[in-house]
Amino acid sequence: MVEDSKIKISKTKDYSKFKFLKGNRQLDRRNINTLIDSIKNNNLLSCNPIIVNSKMEVIDGQHRLEVCKKLKLEVYYVELDAKDTSLNSIINLQYSKRWVGEDYLQYYISQGRHNYILLRDFAETYNISLDTVLNVLYRNARGSGGAKKAFKEGTIETPNIKAGHEFMNALTIFMGPRNDFCKTRTFISAFKIMWSNPQFNLKQLQNKLEYQSSILKRCATKEQYLELLEYIYNYKSRETVFFSENRKL
Repeated sequence: MVEDSKIKISKTKDYSKFKFLKGNRQLDRRNINTLIDSIKNNNLLSCNPIIVNSKMEVIDGQHRLEVCKKLKLEVYYVELDAKDTSLNSIINLQYSKRWVGEDYLQYYISQGRHNYILLRDFAETYNISLDTVLNVLYRNARGSGGAKKAFKEGTIETPNIKAGHEFMNALTIFMGPRNDFCKTRTFISAFKIMWSNPQFNLKQLQNKLEYQSSILKRCATKEQYLELLEYIYNYKSRETVFFSENRKL
C-alpha cells in the first residue's frame, strides 16, 4: 500500500498505456484468479495502486492490472522516477510477492544470460525443479548453499551440462511405475552422494537392482534414501562400500 501523502495516485481505464517491464516476473494465472475473487468481494484497488516508471512500465502490480482488464475496472497507479531496472531495484519495488527461484531465472534470461537459459532447458528436459537442477549441476556431494546464492546474484558459473546429462541418465536405472519418488530432490541428493564417491560403480548397482529393486521405497529423508541405496549396493558383496556418514566406522 502506498502511504506517502505526497505521492499522487492516478486512475485510468486506458489499459493500453501500460507496458510490460523487461525482466519482470511472468503472470501467474492462479494468482490472477485468486485476485479476481478477492476484488469482486472487496475492491481495495484504490488503496493498493500499481507502480509504474516514467515510461509507464509496470514495476509492481502486473496481476492487479490484468484483473482490472478482465473486470473492466479502473486502474489506480503511481508513477515513480524509477529509471533503474536493475534486479535489486525491481525487487525492492515489488513488495506484493517475495521473489522465488523461477523469478530470478526469468529475469536473467530476459537479460540474455546464457547460463540461465541452460539451466531452464535442463529443468525442462528432465521435468525437475530448479532446486534439483542446482543440486545436480553445481552442489557438491554433501550439499552447499553457495550455488543458490550465486544463482540469485547472477554470478553462477557455466554449468557442466555434459556431466549433468550423465548423472540424469544414470538415474534412469531406478525408474519404474512405482518409483516416481526417484525424481524428487531428496532422492536425487542421496544418489548424488553415492555417485560422487570414487568407489561407486554404476554397473554393480545395476546388477544388484535386478533382484533388489522391490525394496526401493519412498523415504522421508536423504539419509534414509542413502542407507537404502547403500544396502542394495552392498548386498552379498565381499567388500562393503560406505556412502552414508552415519554408517562409517
